[in-house]
Amino acid sequence: YYQAFDVTKCSTVDLDSLDKCHPINCQIKYNGKRNFFNRRQQRCQPVPVCFADLSRELPDV
Repeated sequence: YYQAFDVTKCSTVDLDSLDKCHPINCQIKYNGKRNFFNRRQQRCQPVPVCFADLSRELPDV
């Protein structure tokens, strides 16, 4: 439970208003659909799908 003065108005919906506008856990909020918090834009964003080629050592994006 919280008091009305404990809530902070944040600049984006992906900042936690009950935790002094710190970034939220994007994995939990968006259920894995947006799992990266972009600090420049202050928003959760999806990570691009990584397609692997087994003949190479590193995957291509």
